[in-house]
Amino acid sequence: MNRKTLLAGLPILGLLLITMGAGRVAEPSITKGPYPMLPTTQSVTICWVSVEETTGGVVHYGDGKTVTESGPKTRYHRVTITGLKPYTRYSYQVTQESQTSEPASFLTTAKPDQAFHFTAYGDCRTQPDKHAAVIQRMAAFHPDFVVQTGDLVADGTKEDQRCSS
Repeated sequence: MNRKTLLAGLPILGLLLITMGAGRVAEPSITKGPYPMLPTTQSVTICWVSVEETTGGVVHYGDGKTVTESGPKTRYHRVTITGLKPYTRYSYQVTQESQTSEPASFLTTAKPDQAFHFTAYGDCRTQPDKHAAVIQRMAAFHPDFVVQTGDLVADGTKEDQRCSS
């Protein structure tokens, strides 16, 4: 099997594959995320974690707008996007070094006098089949956001533990 056949058979994971040397593929630079945090009516913070300390990540959002990360090198990246419209869905992607994330979206918050829908749940660290059923049922309500109350992992000091689904 040649390299071209091997790469054609791999599922697309949203990673930009860069070949290095004889048949090696670059390691991904983003290990977690990106994910939105701290939404307001006019802003949101996009976060992600990289393999090594770096800076200069770029968040692409909306119709071709970008915000470039600034500050010291870090593994835990945060870029705040401002000047957004209330209760509006925006698409976004993050580029860190040679990797671009899968397209995703976030919703800015509703104005104080505007109705919105949300769901809340917790304790998803065991029984993944039941957790998946809860998630599927919640998705049927098309919530604007979901509140997860905790108990995501058995040991919160281990970064690699995450919710099973």
